[in-house]
Amino acid sequence: LENLKELYLNNNKVKNLEQDLFINQLRLEILVFSHNELEIISKDLFSSLKQLKSVDISFNKLTDIHPDNFNHLPIETLTISRNQIEELNINLFKNMENLKYLYLSQNSKLGIIRNNTFMDLKRLEILNIDSCVIETIEPDGFRGLHSLKFLQISNNCIKEIHLSTDLTALE
Repeated sequence: LENLKELYLNNNKVKNLEQDLFINQLRLEILVFSHNELEIISKDLFSSLKQLKSVDISFNKLTDIHPDNFNHLPIETLTISRNQIEELNINLFKNMENLKYLYLSQNSKLGIIRNNTFMDLKRLEILNIDSCVIETIEPDGFRGLHSLKFLQISNNCIKEIHLSTDLTALE
């Protein structure tokens, strides 16, 4: 399986992923673990996947994602929708310079977007955070999103919003 480029393990009952699961999967580009029962992702689980372009871990039971999970990987599409993420760590997207599409919708416990959360996502074009329970978007919550073309934030509980002047590419 060393030449494997795409791995689809969606619609199973996977709860845990072993730390060394991908150690020999150096060519893996697409990884889909949606519709499982994942609660935790080990800190260095994806660290050997230097070709990884797309990750889908939607429809799981994740409440938190370690900031180093996707650090320095060439991921362009990240889907974390339909989990139970409570807060986005300010360093979660650090060093993810290639990310273009980020889907965080329907995280039923996500209530705040903190300042500088998306700061390093200079190439991000699509951000979907609809249908969460977001009440607050801090003044610099969207700082750094110069390339963002599409922002979906409907169906939340937003009481006050500050749109960054960085959102110059919105269509």
